[in-house]
Amino acid sequence: MPLAIQRALDPNKKPTPLDDVIRAATMMNPQQFSLPPELELHTQFPGNGKVQPVQPHPPSGNGGNRRCAGNQRRNSKPFELDAQGLVPLPAKTCFYCTRSCKRAPLISCDYCPLYFHQDCLDPPLTALPAGLWMCPNHAENFIDANMTNSISATERVRLWNRFHQPLDHENVKLEFFRRVNTRNPPFRIKRNLRARAHIEVPAIVRYHYDHPPPLLPSMRQTLRYDRVKRRNNLPTEVEEISRSGGFALGSRQIR
Repeated sequence: MPLAIQRALDPNKKPTPLDDVIRAATMMNPQQFSLPPELELHTQFPGNGKVQPVQPHPPSGNGGNRRCAGNQRRNSKPFELDAQGLVPLPAKTCFYCTRSCKRAPLISCDYCPLYFHQDCLDPPLTALPAGLWMCPNHAENFIDANMTNSISATERVRLWNRFHQPLDHENVKLEFFRRVNTRNPPFRIKRNLRARAHIEVPAIVRYHYDHPPPLLPSMRQTLRYDRVKRRNNLPTEVEEISRSGGFALGSRQIR
């Protein structure tokens, strides 16, 4: 131990203003440089058990940033009520049920400005957390449980930095549709169609389809034929039929 520290810790020595600073320095890990709070990790490593003073952090609009160091202690109250038992404004409400702490104590996340009731969490908490607590809105909870293959801090930090960005709901929808279309492509026959019923066509019907008989002239063709005969002063078809005795009326009366 350095001589200056031994003199400062000597109980028989007259105390000086610097003795308190020296005693505080002996309780802390010696460090020459420290990362900003938003870049520090909340993972506990060996040697981080010593008590360090809580450093104030400026409010951040991004709830996904890790704003607290791993050796910080909780300094937020689970509920705030004034002397009349009312919630002061601006009221802090639960992220799920949007109710204040009058229903139940609120648990504040140490890594974002959100609050939760114990019963609103899944699974519910039976007791208030004693140390640092991270709410379910952070990707670290899912990553550590489902996407890590080891306890390596480097791998976990790499995954945290990859997925800690704000979530884009449109990208989630597009990715969902892409996976669905890849697994079940559209316009794909999922079941076999029923075979059509077959019938036996007679030979005479096939012959008439192959050799159709001449069709009767239409009314339009008949009228056109009669008009041409009148122009040429020829008897029309109706007059020929009446002369042969097929009709009792003449051509003028028929018209």
